[in-house]
Amino acid sequence: MSRSRSSRLTPRLALAAVSTALLSLAAVSPALAAVPVAGLEVRLLAHTGGGRPILLVSGTLPQDATLPAEVSLRVPAGSEVLWAGEVFGGGLEDDVEADPSVRRGESYDLVTLTLTRARTAQVEVAADSAVTREGDAVTAAVSYEVPEGLGVARVAVALPAGARVGSVTEGVETAGQEGTTYYYFERDDVKAGEKLELAVTFVPPGAPAPPPAAPSGDGGGSLLPLAVVGIAVGAPALALALRRLKRRPAEEDGSEPADGLDDAPGAAGAEEEPAGIAEDRARPADAPARLSPKLVIAAAAVVVIAVAAYAGTGAGGGPAVGVMTNENGVLTQRISTASGDSSARFHLTIPCECPPEVEAPNMFAALGAVPGVAHASLHSATMLMEIAFDPSATNEGAISEALAQAGYSPQAAR
Repeated sequence: MSRSRSSRLTPRLALAAVSTALLSLAAVSPALAAVPVAGLEVRLLAHTGGGRPILLVSGTLPQDATLPAEVSLRVPAGSEVLWAGEVFGGGLEDDVEADPSVRRGESYDLVTLTLTRARTAQVEVAADSAVTREGDAVTAAVSYEVPEGLGVARVAVALPAGARVGSVTEGVETAGQEGTTYYYFERDDVKAGEKLELAVTFVPPGAPAPPPAAPSGDGGGSLLPLAVVGIAVGAPALALALRRLKRRPAEEDGSEPADGLDDAPGAAGAEEEPAGIAEDRARPADAPARLSPKLVIAAAAVVVIAVAAYAGTGAGGGPAVGVMTNENGVLTQRISTASGDSSARFHLTIPCECPPEVEAPNMFAALGAVPGVAHASLHSATMLMEIAFDPSATNEGAISEALAQAGYSPQAAR
């Protein structure tokens, strides 16, 4: 069985390597394993760049167990075993591949191998069914019901750095290492029959950022009064113009007299003039001119066009929400229309080998998930990010957590 680094979760969680084990997808059957494991660990590596998702199941022997020892680990039924062997908690080159036996079952398969040097056994299987997609969103989920009591169990889902997390099971912790972000939890004294579940929904790095929300607050609030004024002025003006235009056909459609005199006002046999026209003729010469219907329509059109043009500029001036600018190496983006009365500063680390201007949109997208963040600027030379936010909606801790979950390892700067 060949094994490559891409088919293995690397690096391992830096969490008490030998004595802490995870989820009981690797439960020991007394009939097959001479030595029960003290703990189990299940880690799901959610590949999104063309590689297959991989489930790693590890079981660690109790301290008083002697070698060699036979260990059986439980994996999902029908799993394709990619690698199995002894792991030492260091580099991959130190691990020793074993020749396991696999017993197929209806609910699960049992993989058995013999430990001769290390105290931890590990089985790696393809886990295509553990990762599902819906549009750009990816859900990585682990679920296992523990068949026997365990001293310790740990479940983890590993995401590529820069992934934008939408939802995650409550009560989990995060850790970032070498371009990977881990979401995990650990339980002590796990009872038989207890179900351990962990699910993370995210958008992979490189996927298009969601469109910015419609402006609200500062920007949207200034547009609403203008729209109301435009409607208040334009609608009555249009109504007046239409009413006056309805009066004109009687004048325009009436037949002209042969001599131009018989139908003069007051002449016998003359048709009665429409009230509006008679009123105009009776108006004194020095009276103010009445508003032309065409002029009213033109004025209303100007108001409507002005409102539309104002809305198209971003409603209120300044950079539009979601548009990134680059001025002398300072990358800036307006995240929302929040007030931005408070500020926070963090030194960040890019978890990929890419320039700041390429990764910055993902950073801003991570901030976009925090309600109340107004705008942010990233100094590409120093990787210092300055963030303005509304203190009534969020705080520095929530912003730091969002950046950490995205894999940027924020360090507060003063």
